[in-house]
Amino acid sequence: MGDLELLDSLSRTTVWLADGIFKIVPTHYFQLYSIHFTYSGPVNPAAVYFLLPNKTKDVYDRMLIEIIRLVPTCTAWIILTDFEISMFSFHEEFPSATISGCYFHLW
Repeated sequence: MGDLELLDSLSRTTVWLADGIFKIVPTHYFQLYSIHFTYSGPVNPAAVYFLLPNKTKDVYDRMLIEIIRLVPTCTAWIILTDFEISMFSFHEEFPSATISGCYFHLW
């Protein structure tokens, strides 16, 4: 998870940047998923990290439910993420947010 100060910042920001990486995870996991945020300028360190066993919608749903449990006042309005199944989960948990794919994933 993240530290309390970063979780508090995540609760006050409206722009999230989310992505998973695969090459550095321990053997029993599939990806390390992190959610960063912008607050008063540049992108900040990740507020939360999750070691995920796979890339299924159910896993992303459970991850977001856990974030909402930890940060019940979060109000993400803009979420930039990869073009993956996670986009559907973000849309369900944050229906009023604008969900957008990161274009660097197209290259």
